[in-house]
Amino acid sequence: MDINDAFEQILLSEERIAEESYKKGFEKGVSEGNLEAYHIGFHRGAEIGAELGFYLAVLENHKIPAPIDQKVLNLITQLKGIIEQFPQINCDTFDLFESLNTIRAQFKKLTALLKITNLVYPQKSDLSF
Repeated sequence: MDINDAFEQILLSEERIAEESYKKGFEKGVSEGNLEAYHIGFHRGAEIGAELGFYLAVLENHKIPAPIDQKVLNLITQLKGIIEQFPQINCDTFDLFESLNTIRAQFKKLTALLKITNLVYPQKSDLSF
């Protein structure tokens, strides 16, 4: 190695060390950030799943007084369909907030039509991230 190469290595050492440190820090940040995002997503998904399960269980198991109006039957069928179409895996093209708000509104409408006042999801989550 000649003297010019030695000086060049000395001059570029700070830049090389900064680049290596950046790469190590970036890799660590990605791995730790992914873990935190996974836990947040898992817990939010569990909350949404519990709420949708509550609505579906009520629709399938609640005793609806006879005679039942066709409007109520249509609403029950529509609500079941919306809940069953809710994605179970991550989907970028599906608006979770809009669908969940629609389900909540339709369920509220159904309980109003059936004149049921005490049937509310006990732990309504606020989906603010």
